[in-house]
Parts: sequence; structure tokens; C-alpha cells
Amino acid sequence: IVNAMATGEPTRIVANVMNHVDPHGAGGGSLIANLAADACVEVPALVDALGVHPTAVGALPPQCAAYTRPAVDCQELTVRAALDEDRDLVYHAVLTDPIVQARLSLDEAWRMTDELIAAEGEWLPAWLGGTAPDWHA
Repeated sequence: IVNAMATGEPTRIVANVMNHVDPHGAGGGSLIANLAADACVEVPALVDALGVHPTAVGALPPQCAAYTRPAVDCQELTVRAALDEDRDLVYHAVLTDPIVQARLSLDEAWRMTDELIAAEGEWLPAWLGGTAPDWHA
């Protein structure tokens, strides 16, 4: 990516980008038509001296879109938890994971989330019980 942007020599990558066709979110549709426009998606992209240019891929087959939407919902809950500084939303995001739902009780999922937060505390903000600098500052 850096080489393509620095030299102008184009390269193709798979990029994680917002689903907006317009990178400024001013409309124009979605890269993946049947996922939310404000979701982060992984699509083919061209990189050159002007930046990353994602490729619209149209709609996913319905079964693939249905499989993907829970991950999009989890992303949304995670971002909302961070923006609102709401620890409960962190738990709710974890609880949307199908593997968590299939393998853990609510109490076990809650404990696991607490353990993960404690283990990653140096990277997390104080509102979540961590020791990382406040990212609003």
C-alpha cells in the first residue's frame, strides 16, 4: 500500500473499508449492496498515488449476507460502546457472537468478557477499567 501510494505504481489488494461507494459517505450506494452502508466491509481495491479505491461488488448471495449481518451488528454495538463509553454494550456485542451463544451461558460470557478486558487493560481506556490514555484528550 505504501509503495503504491509513494511511487504511483498501482497494486491490487483486499481492503477493509467503509461500505459507502462515496468515501465521504455522501450517498451513492454501497460497495456490498445488501449490507449496511455504514458497515466496514472487505472488498477488492486498487491502490495508487491517489489512495485506496475500493471496488463495488454488488449484492452478496442472500445466505452470505444473512451470515455476515451479525458481524456487522457486533461492529455497530462495539463502536456504540466506545462512543458512549458504555461497558454494558461491550457485553452485548460479545453476546451477539454465534460461537459465544452456542457455547457459553450468559454468566460465562459475562465472566469471559471481564477476563478479556482485564487481560487487555493496558490497551483499554479508563471507562472500561483500563490504563491506556484517554482517547478523547
